[in-house]
Amino acid sequence: MSEYWKFGLVALIAIAAWTTIRALLSFYFHQVGLRDQRLAHLNRHQELLRFRLQALERLVLLVERMRPEGLVHRLGGEAQSAAQQVAIMVQLRAEMEHNLAQQIYVSKHTWQRITQARDEVLGMVQQAGVQTPLDAPAVAFSRQLLVLQQQQGSQAIDSALEALRNELHSLMHA
Repeated sequence: MSEYWKFGLVALIAIAAWTTIRALLSFYFHQVGLRDQRLAHLNRHQELLRFRLQALERLVLLVERMRPEGLVHRLGGEAQSAAQQVAIMVQLRAEMEHNLAQQIYVSKHTWQRITQARDEVLGMVQQAGVQTPLDAPAVAFSRQLLVLQQQQGSQAIDSALEALRNELHSLMHA
């Protein structure tokens, strides 16, 4: 075998080895990049899941705090007259406004159910205020609100809670 032939063979083997090593390294680094992308995506997904769960918890608390019996119990001692009780219960709007940002973590349907619950309760508060004399004691207003709640029920609150449960269920099984 001539020296040129041996040199050519060695060069060919070196080029093949270099090409193979380069392909293997390229494949390896591509796989590492894909793994890093999947991990980053998983981390973002877990963080978003945590935010959504916290939003669901806050919204469940908000909806539960809307229940008239809870409002009466929670705010009953703070007011001496029905007029003051009505003013205090309008704090429900403030609680809702405080939680407005949570709507980005739930579906439009769920948020609509929550706003319907708020509107239903505020309607009952307004109706109880109209039906109770302004100089009546707060307990008269509370009684009237509870009577209205028994008559009208709390379908919107129950519907909002069901929507939140469904949202949680879809998150856990996604």
